[in-house]
Amino acid sequence: MINLETLCNGETKEKIENGFMEIFKNIQDPNTPATSTRSLTVKVTLKPGKNRSHVNTQIQVIPKLASVLPSETDIIVEKDFRTGEVNANEYGNQLPGQVKLGDLESKETSVTEETEVKESEEDNIRKFKSLKDL
Repeated sequence: MINLETLCNGETKEKIENGFMEIFKNIQDPNTPATSTRSLTVKVTLKPGKNRSHVNTQIQVIPKLASVLPSETDIIVEKDFRTGEVNANEYGNQLPGQVKLGDLESKETSVTEETEVKESEEDNIRKFKSLKDL
């Protein structure tokens, strides 16, 4: 009788195991729906010869995986009416250069006392006032 573990020199067993691993990796992928159904199909095609003593056999392992979730973003499209140029930019959580007040409050700032710097003609260094002078 036919043993699936040794069929095609062990290739069938290996393909089935690899199919399971593909499915398990797909289940763990955060970019796929968690509860989508996955399946593993083993297709065996048998084609007998004219005298019926020889059978060409093909084994195909087909994993059906969950599709990857689409990525989403918003794009702002603007037209400069003076030049006619069209410009498109991705609209993120913040506009470029915009700062949230919460970001400013959470950062620790420390003031250190500056020392006087003497003016030197050679280095063109100017004297700065210390914090005490302010």
